[in-house]
Amino acid sequence: MRVNIIIDDGVSADDRKLIRRALIRSTLRGAGDVMACADSASVTVRCTTDDVLAELNEQYRFTPGPTDVLAFPYGDARQIGDIAVSLDRVRAQGGERPVEELRLLVVHGFLHCLGYDHATPEEASTMTTLTRACLPQQQIEELETHDA
Repeated sequence: MRVNIIIDDGVSADDRKLIRRALIRSTLRGAGDVMACADSASVTVRCTTDDVLAELNEQYRFTPGPTDVLAFPYGDARQIGDIAVSLDRVRAQGGERPVEELRLLVVHGFLHCLGYDHATPEEASTMTTLTRACLPQQQIEELETHDA
């Protein structure tokens, strides 16, 4: 699977190092293998700031304020979708494990691009199981439901 990474200009040098340590490409390629995505499929990850995620959240979800990850599925087996991740949220939520948090959010967005959600307990359970399969070296907590 092809993984394109876009790093916005406002991303700090420390966050650029975090992105490199997270090995996003290989993480998503492994997730693509778990999810049986075609080798020719592609996904784009945009690493950015709370300010940008707040703008995108308002524009596309009509929700004020930043969020940690947004997914924009294409509904196409070859072009899976776009994922936007706030590195500010990664640092705030990840505590001493920002690399693991970044991987988790990228995989979470990837699963949303593939059509998975966590609006019901059953969906949340399925998404948790898939996340654990995509990130077998990480401890993954049960995903909570959200309002769709």
